[in-house]
Amino acid sequence: MSGHWIDPGAGQQEPDASPPKRLGRLQGFSRAVILSAGRSGLTAIEAAMAIGFDHHSIQSRLSELRSKGLIVDSGQRRFNPSGRRAIVWIARECAIDDAQASLA
Repeated sequence: MSGHWIDPGAGQQEPDASPPKRLGRLQGFSRAVILSAGRSGLTAIEAAMAIGFDHHSIQSRLSELRSKGLIVDSGQRRFNPSGRRAIVWIARECAIDDAQASLA
């Protein structure tokens, strides 16, 4: 369904957060599943499995979300089914929460 836009974070925006960014359908699904994983985050394959879409489609959406500043590399790595180490992505909000907690 091209042309349809969703913002899974609508109504949940913090007062000091930047304005919401428009997201495509798979971007919205990807962001929502990463956000729901919290500080544990997800690899691209884990996100794809949670959403029920092809890994390659979701990997591209995660790259787009990273470019928009909505997800960040957590610094963690997990092994994917092929044995390769994969980036664990977390929502920007979780990274900000971690940074604020370390300052307290």
